[in-house]
Amino acid sequence: MAVAFSLLVMAQEKTKQKEVGLSFSNLDEFGITYKVGTQKAMWRFNTLLLTGGKNTLKYPEQAKVINNNFGFDLMVGREYRTSIDDNFEFRCGFDLSFSNYKLTHEDKTMEDSHDWRKTVSKESSYGFNLVFGFNYVFKNKLVVGVEALPNVSIIDGEIKKSAYYGDFETEKSDISGSRYGLKNSSVLLTLAYRF
Repeated sequence: MAVAFSLLVMAQEKTKQKEVGLSFSNLDEFGITYKVGTQKAMWRFNTLLLTGGKNTLKYPEQAKVINNNFGFDLMVGREYRTSIDDNFEFRCGFDLSFSNYKLTHEDKTMEDSHDWRKTVSKESSYGFNLVFGFNYVFKNKLVVGVEALPNVSIIDGEIKKSAYYGDFETEKSDISGSRYGLKNSSVLLTLAYRF
C-alpha cells in the first residue's frame, strides 16, 4: 500500500508537457522545434531546415553563371530546467547535431562554343552542442526563449570540379576537419506554444 501511494505521488509531481514552435538562428534561418518531457527535463528536437536558393547571372556576352545551394540542420538532445520565478526559467543541456549542405556553381561561356565548368561542393558535419539559455513564459502557454550553443563538430565532404573546353576534365578533393566555438550564429531564439 505504501509503495503504491509513493508511486502515485511521484506520478503527480512529474507533470507532462510539450512545446512546439519556431526557432531562429541569426534571424535569417528558421526551423521547427519540438520538446516533450516534464517541467524539470525535456527531450529536444530542433531542425533548421531548407537553407537554400538559386540564382542565375546572365552577361551581355551570353555567358551564364548558375548558383544552387541547399542545406539543413538537425539537433536532438536533452535539456534541464530550473524555475527562477513564476515566468522565468533557466535551462541547460546538450544536443547531438547533424548538418548537410550542397553548393553547385556552374559557369557557361558563349553558347556556340559549348564550353562550361561546374563545381559541386558537399559538406556534412556531426557535432555536440552544450545548451545554456533562458525562457520567459506568458500565461503558462507562450514561451519565448534564447539559448547559446557552444559547439564542437567534425566535418566531412568533397569538392568535385568538372570542365569542358574541347576535352572533358574532372578533379575531386576531399574536405575534412573540425570546428569549435561560440559565435553569433550559435545563438538560437525560439517562440513556442506549451500544452
